[in-house]
Amino acid sequence: MEFAYSGCKAVDRFPPKSWDMGFRRILVAVDGSEVAARAVLVTADLARALGAEIAIVHVIDPKLAVVPDSGVAADRLVFDLHREGQQLLDTAAARLHVTPPPWEFLREGNPAREIISAAREWDAQLIVIGTHGRSGLNRALWGNTAEGVSRHAPCPVLVVPGGTAGTASE
Repeated sequence: MEFAYSGCKAVDRFPPKSWDMGFRRILVAVDGSEVAARAVLVTADLARALGAEIAIVHVIDPKLAVVPDSGVAADRLVFDLHREGQQLLDTAAARLHVTPPPWEFLREGNPAREIISAAREWDAQLIVIGTHGRSGLNRALWGNTAEGVSRHAPCPVLVVPGGTAGTASE
């Protein structure tokens, strides 16, 4: 792509004609937080505006299933996390009010890696993820899934900041 700098006039079109912003497959990550609920509502608005399909992903972090001296077996904790994860997916799907119903991915592992894996598997064209906006020690302890997804995603990522869960569609 060449640009003519005298008069700031583009020689070629920018963006090129082949460039397509038609996001037809949007993947949204949910974790049960208010921030994720807001990301779901933003996704619903986008999907309606673009005529896009939606997939929802929830990732169970196995580190949460390790509670030393809790008296609860780790496999029972993992089972409970899977059940709760499916409930989160069902709740998010119900909030979307879209046809066709969204695809659902319930994964176990590193959240950022699994969200990216689901995006690749489903061939997502956009990932929507909420961010808690952690910094400092909280970020060091809890990590930043949104940042990890943004750095390694196979497609654009829309990061929805924390705040109220309402949008114009409510």
